[in-house]
Amino acid sequence: NGLPAQVWRGCMLLLQPRPLQPLLLAPSRATAVRCGVVSSDVADLAADAAVVAADLLRGGATLAAATAGTAVLALVASLAVWLWQQQYVLSLRARRAGRRATKSKSVEVTSAAYLPPRELWTRRELACFDGSDGDDGPILLAADGRVFNVAPARRLYGPGGEYHLFVAGGDATRYLARNSVEPESEESARRPLNVAERAALGAWLFSFSQKYDEVGRVARPEEEVVLGRREAY
Repeated sequence: NGLPAQVWRGCMLLLQPRPLQPLLLAPSRATAVRCGVVSSDVADLAADAAVVAADLLRGGATLAAATAGTAVLALVASLAVWLWQQQYVLSLRARRAGRRATKSKSVEVTSAAYLPPRELWTRRELACFDGSDGDDGPILLAADGRVFNVAPARRLYGPGGEYHLFVAGGDATRYLARNSVEPESEESARRPLNVAERAALGAWLFSFSQKYDEVGRVARPEEEVVLGRREAY
C-alpha cells in the first residue's frame, strides 16, 4: 500500500497484544506485582515507539507513511499515560489498604470502654451508658434499632461533647435522619421519616458500622415488657 516494510513491521510490533487484561480483571493481586507489570509495559511501549521512529527515518518514509507513524506514536503516548495513571491509582489503593489494615474499629477487651455485645438493650439500660459515669467507660448510641459503642469518639458523645445531650445514651434515629441536633416538637416527632431522611439515616448507619462496634439492638416495647418481668423474678 505504499508504506515501507519497516513501518508495517513497527506498527505490527506496537499493536502486538500485551498481557494487560489480567491487570484490569484481577484486582485481588498483590499491588506490588501489578505496579511492576504496569511499569514494564510502559517501558516496553516506549522502546517499541522508538523502534518505529527509527524505522521511519531509515526507510525514507513518504508523507503518508510519516503521518501514519505519527498517529501510531500518538496512540502509544496516550496508552502510556493511561498506564501511568493506572499505576498511580493502584499505589494509592495499596497505601489506603495498608492504613485500614493497621487501624481497628474495635474497642480492646481489656479497655474500660469495652462492653460485651448482647441481643437486646432496653431504653433504661441505654441511658446508663451515656458516658457520665467516668472518663473511660462505654458510651452507647442507638440508631434505627441498632446499638453502637461510640466510646472511641468520646470527645463528641461524652460529657461536654457536641452531641452528648442529644444522642448519647439514647435513640439518635431522628436526629441523624434530620442531620440536626435541635430537639423536635411533639407534632414533628410523630411524623414518619421521608425518603431523604431515610437516605441520610442510612448513610449515618453505614458510617457508624465502619467506625464503631455494634453491640446489639434496641428492644421493642413488647420485648421490654418481657425483660421487665424477668428482672422482677
